[in-house]
Amino acid sequence: MKKIATMLCAMLLASSVALAAGPGPFYAKGSMYCVPGCWNADGGNLLSLASGVWSGSVVCDNNSVPNPSFPGRHEFKIANLDWSESYSPWCNLWVHTYMGEVVYYTLDTNVYADGWLPAQDIVWTDHYAPPGTTFSVIGSAPETGSWGTDTPANLIGTIWTRVLTIATPGAYEAKFRATGTWDIMNIGSEGAGAPCGANLGYTTTVDNTDVKFEFNSATGRARVSVLGPTPTLNTTWGKVKTLYR
Repeated sequence: MKKIATMLCAMLLASSVALAAGPGPFYAKGSMYCVPGCWNADGGNLLSLASGVWSGSVVCDNNSVPNPSFPGRHEFKIANLDWSESYSPWCNLWVHTYMGEVVYYTLDTNVYADGWLPAQDIVWTDHYAPPGTTFSVIGSAPETGSWGTDTPANLIGTIWTRVLTIATPGAYEAKFRATGTWDIMNIGSEGAGAPCGANLGYTTTVDNTDVKFEFNSATGRARVSVLGPTPTLNTTWGKVKTLYR
């Protein structure tokens, strides 16, 4: 799960350039769509292209969902018809849906230089986790649980975020995951990681450095920003006496 691969999240000037991922067309193939057969393709899971983004809505039609009224976890990839191109290349990705539900999938082939990862070929779905799922930071630094304990994040708009003070300088890795489990969704430098994908890497160089962890649930992208040393409050005895008068 904690694959050893580090990518430094550099804060760069935001820009994007369209880059085709191949001639396409692309389909949302997986165990959630089984007409004419699971992992096959037809017009029902075909995605359309606009401004460098392949996207489309697919109706889950898999009768193997244990309870049709509640989400089940399925595997999928975005791929062309003959599988000569597929995303993500590491492993199958996860989607949580039930029979008859409409799921929206995207493959963003644009290239971004805005500090968020992944920077290209971003696969995402609006059913990345069951409703009500919360996310936490987990990683190699003691403040992120040393890969054993979650550090809860806060949801602000569509972004799960947490600022932590990392006491000891060093090179660290981290991910976002559904709180308390690796079995729903985890997010690293490659976006929707599911059971695979690289970690987010960052380095601190001084004691007590504030680090900001972010995961955008609307895009499937994440980043780690090293903010700098925790500010110290300078005061005088006169100011202290004023506070307690």
